[in-house]
Amino acid sequence: MLDKMMLTGEETKHLQKLEAIISKGMAIFVEVGKALAEIKANDLWRASHGTFEMYCRDKFNLSKTYASRIIKGSMIVQQLPIGNQTITESVVRPLIGLPVPKQRKAFKVAVYVANEEDRPVTAKDVKKAVAAIPEMKKETAVVYDEIGRKIPVALMPIWSRRNEAKELLTYLSKIKSAMKIAEEMDDPIYAALHYQTFFTHLEALYYDIKFTVPYAVCGLCQGMKCKVCKTGLMSKLQWEQLVPAETRARFEK
Repeated sequence: MLDKMMLTGEETKHLQKLEAIISKGMAIFVEVGKALAEIKANDLWRASHGTFEMYCRDKFNLSKTYASRIIKGSMIVQQLPIGNQTITESVVRPLIGLPVPKQRKAFKVAVYVANEEDRPVTAKDVKKAVAAIPEMKKETAVVYDEIGRKIPVALMPIWSRRNEAKELLTYLSKIKSAMKIAEEMDDPIYAALHYQTFFTHLEALYYDIKFTVPYAVCGLCQGMKCKVCKTGLMSKLQWEQLVPAETRARFEK
């Protein structure tokens, strides 16, 4: 148990780097949110504290609620057309719970109002924009991935399209079946086709697309869009091949 609680040398160096980002202050809250999310996702707090909540309170004087807001806020900002706006966590807080397209729409309205008055956008502007647009009611339905974890609202646009990739796989399967029949019948229209090469390319294409079909929230970055998942979501193949067995077991139990 003690060994599991200790950090490796690499983890310790990475934790120190993340803590340095957080210590710079909330003015760079997007980077702070990313750092906190990574510390939480990889349990980098485990060597010094019993829980992530205790770690945030003792290390940075952050409550669990505020730390959660920073993480969620940073995820939202990454989806917005910020431009040269200086954004704080409180400015985007009214957008929490909205799907990405509606977050962007409300934020654009808020920025327009602020620009008209030649001033920075405020939380009040964003809150008014959310309230002023009829279709801006928050969606309360909770959607879960294939292993039972809640899908972050910011990732719903991608998750909702997973059937598109599945349909492509179905088409490829139908093509494979049709060409298998053609091969067995020695169909003359495909006389110039090298079946072995064709099926090799087709199987590679099938695998490549299957590698992208959303299956679960990324087990490495917890939806924050890391270099491995790219989108915050993982396919079943990525989940089984790239996420450590110990991590998978923790989420799947």
